[in-house]
Amino acid sequence: MSSSPAEMTDSLHRFANFWGQKICSRHWHCNLDRVENREALTAVLQEKLMTWRKAQCLAALEQTVVPAGPIDAVEEALADPQIVARGLEIAPEGMPGLRSPLRFSRSGLVLDRAAPQKS
Repeated sequence: MSSSPAEMTDSLHRFANFWGQKICSRHWHCNLDRVENREALTAVLQEKLMTWRKAQCLAALEQTVVPAGPIDAVEEALADPQIVARGLEIAPEGMPGLRSPLRFSRSGLVLDRAAPQKS
C-alpha cells in the first residue's frame, strides 16, 4: 500500500516534530524537494537517529504515528520469530538467507543454489 504525497508529507512533519524540529526549509517541503536535497536531509536524519537504540526509536515512532520498520542484520533477521515460525530460513550452498514467503501450489522454488555472484 503506497501513501499519497500529502500523507508522506504529514508523516515527515510528524517525524520532524517528534525530533523537536519543524521542517520549514523550502528544501524539504515536498517529496521532489527532499529527493533533490537528499544528502542534506540524510545528514540531519542520520545525526538524530544515531542517538537512539533501534527498539526504543521504533516504539517512539509508532507512538507518534510515523511509519517505520527495523533494518536488521542477517543474524537478527534469521532469529526473528516470524521468520522462524514461517520456515523462511534457507542456506543454499551454505549461504544463509531468507526465502520468499510466497508459496505456489504447483511451482516450487529452487532453494539449493545461491544467487549468482558478481565476478
